[in-house]
Order: sequence, then C-alpha cells, then structure tokens
Amino acid sequence: MQARIGVVIVSFNDPDLTLRTLASLCSGSHVPEVIVVVDNSTSNFVQNALADDDRVVYHRTEENLGFCGANNLGIHIALDRFVEFVLLLNHDTLMDPNCFERLAQRAFLEKGQAIVTPKVRLLPDRERLWYAGGFFSRLIGAGKNIGFGSLDQGQFDTAGNVTYATGCCMLIPVSVFKSAGYLNSHMFMYLDDIEFCLRARKNGFSIYYEPGAILYHELGSGARFRQRPDYYLYFSIRNKPLVVSPGAYRLYLYLVAVVFGCIKIIQVCLYPGIEYRWRKTKALFWGMIDAFSSEEKFRGRFPRLFRHPN
Repeated sequence: MQARIGVVIVSFNDPDLTLRTLASLCSGSHVPEVIVVVDNSTSNFVQNALADDDRVVYHRTEENLGFCGANNLGIHIALDRFVEFVLLLNHDTLMDPNCFERLAQRAFLEKGQAIVTPKVRLLPDRERLWYAGGFFSRLIGAGKNIGFGSLDQGQFDTAGNVTYATGCCMLIPVSVFKSAGYLNSHMFMYLDDIEFCLRARKNGFSIYYEPGAILYHELGSGARFRQRPDYYLYFSIRNKPLVVSPGAYRLYLYLVAVVFGCIKIIQVCLYPGIEYRWRKTKALFWGMIDAFSSEEKFRGRFPRLFRHPN
C-alpha cells in the first residue's frame, strides 16, 4: 500500500476544533503525505497555530467559499502535490487511531474504483452512530444516514457498496475528479455530498462503506431541529432539486422542495422552543423561491456568512 494520499480539511471559525482534528489525524497508525488546510473562516483564523507545522499546506480564502468551493480549492492544491487519492475531512471530527490506515487499505483493495467512507459515531456519545452507510431516497430526493442515532452494537459492521458517502469523511481516487468533476460549488453547502456521489456512480465508480474505519463527528446545535440555523434550513430546501441533473425527475424535486419547505415552515411556527422563529421562516420561504433560480442569491440572504477581503 504505497498510494500517495492528500487530506483536505476546511476550517471555519473554530481553530481549536481544526487543531484537534489534525492532532487525531497525525497521531494515528498511518500519517498522510499531504495535509491541506483551507481556512474558510470569517473570524478566528487558524494560521498562526500551523505556522511551524511542515506537514501542513495552509491556504486562507479571501471570503467564505462554502463547503464545496473551499474543498475544491483544497483538492486542486493537493493534486498539485501529485496525490493519487484525496481524503475530504471535516474540521469537527476525530479519527480512531486506525481509521486513516483502514480507509487507505480499502481504497487500495478497490483499485481506485471506489470512494471509501468510514463508520461515523457521535461526539461526545462515542457509542452512538451518526452514519453507517448512506441511502438516497428518490421519493423525497434526500439521503438517509443508515443507523443514525442508534447504539453501535455491531449491527452495521457489514462492509459493502452504499448510495453515498458522508461529506465529513470520504476518500476519493483522483480519477473520480477527472471523470465526474468536483463538488458542485453552486450548491455552496448541504446535500452536495449526495450529488457528488450520484455523479461519481454515473461515471462507473462505487461508494464503499468501510465499518472497520471509525470516525467521531461532533455535531453542533444544528443537529437538533429546534436549534438548526436559518441557513441550514435554507440550503436543505434550495439545494434539493440540484442533487440530480436536469430532467423530468428534477421537476418533481422542485415540487418536493416546495412541499418540504411548507411543512418545515409549519413546524417552525408551531414547535415550542424554536430559536429565531421569524428568521427561520424567512429562510425557508427564500429557499423555496431560490430553488427555481440559477443565481447564487444566498450571498445577499445571509451576509453574515461572508467577509470582505483583508
């Protein structure tokens, strides 16, 4: 197993989380050859803490490029270092000591024909699952994380092909980018991992779930419906029709986006304990409207997500 692997981590406004992720990555049984940190932050940059680490290639963006744009930038930087695989890794994760090595071994066994993704458990509840494979439902145009919320008792330890890999950790052969392209920057964030994996599958690649590789993912308050930020709700509706190429099914997904948007607006209005109720209602409404637009109107909808170049 001599494949050269580059890791791309997008940091956003929490350098401590990024440094913790890097520490777990570099303390494992196998250390990657290239680590690219794309600092997508609007504040609290991680640069100074990485100044003396020769293993890390640091790049600070001039504005928030979103999950997709920042990862694409990091992928290009990694490819310039002649890597054969790229691992996309969230900055709010911790790797089990053998996780990276297990992913690399599986990628080697699949001979570069598969995107490989690990089993993901939650933080701080390390025995509870977040992802044990992914299934895309064509009925609702969304993905479902298999095993989500259940205790890990080995019931999802069968390795094999799944519909999509989680964007928080996927090991991708360089040939995927050459054949299927990169992440869809127009989506900015959310549902982009599903769209990317569906596109890769259309180009002959499989998505392989490797339960022997274990990752821990710290979900923010956005994981709970009552506290999900307004921009999460916006993109979850706005991006729904974008998970497939244009066609009759995409027209169906526009209708699904409107139906789901209306349902979520009712939930936001009626559920007790909803934070920023009016702001979230507006976000859902604009998400339904912008689903029909090819323009990136979210920049004007959520100015707090962006910054001016220094």
